[in-house]
Amino acid sequence: MSLFQKLKESQKFTHNEQAVMDFILNNPQEVINLSVDELAKVTYTSPSCIVRLTKKLGVKGYSDFKIKFASELNSLILNEKRIEINMPFEQNIKEEDIPKRFYQMYHQVIDDVYHSLDIQQLKNIAHLLYHSDAITVYGVGSSLLIAQDFVMKCQKLRLPIYCNTQIGFENVHRFKTSKNPIAFIISNNATSTRVKNWVFENIHLNIPVILVTSNENSPLIKLCKYAVILKHGENNIIKQGAFASKISMTFLLDNIYMLIFMKDYENNIHYIYHFENSVIKDRQNRRQYEYNHQKDHHK
Repeated sequence: MSLFQKLKESQKFTHNEQAVMDFILNNPQEVINLSVDELAKVTYTSPSCIVRLTKKLGVKGYSDFKIKFASELNSLILNEKRIEINMPFEQNIKEEDIPKRFYQMYHQVIDDVYHSLDIQQLKNIAHLLYHSDAITVYGVGSSLLIAQDFVMKCQKLRLPIYCNTQIGFENVHRFKTSKNPIAFIISNNATSTRVKNWVFENIHLNIPVILVTSNENSPLIKLCKYAVILKHGENNIIKQGAFASKISMTFLLDNIYMLIFMKDYENNIHYIYHFENSVIKDRQNRRQYEYNHQKDHHK
């Protein structure tokens, strides 16, 4: 549920909190530029009252509230109203309006995730991955597809990163001589037995675990060295498609990839150039081989 929706549930607010809520709803643009003291002054309340209100809304405090409120406000300006993530397409939508709705939804999801990111946390994760000598990436279902794309991009940078898709064979490549192994787990729900086993096994081996998930209530979060929680509002059960989770995970992993890329920019440009040239040459050699084979066959 969005902050705008929660603000309209007036039955759970005190009289003073209601005054703050009314001011926020009537002056949304002004609020994002006010400090907690300034907002308390214009609403004739107190900073402590405002902090209590924000916590009732499910955020950590006034600063966190302003970040998320600004994110929702930005989406409202773009879309006129926020898109319902789980069921973004109603039955009577015109076919020609579907691309526009996807455009609006992508903007809304990325905007929400962007404003919830801890940039220092991402920098720390990129640092760990960059200096690791054995990165094992885990994923299942749609999360696995996104993970594989991330792995392929990082392999072009010559990182020791692997992702085995066969059940039970996720760790067969792990080197006994690795000094700085990392487990990188990507799971939307982070509750399945398989994901739990990945976390417990790596912790047992004293391997730091990085977890990317959309489930802020997963019990695995507190066990990991770093846990990135993607807040996109998508339901885990009833939805037209895993649009929001796919968009947010791709956006996050692209950011981590680029943070890694920037650590050795010039060499990484060279690695990518060399990789693409190798692919082109290999493709040309295969075509030449097929041509010669066909030519010999028709003699």
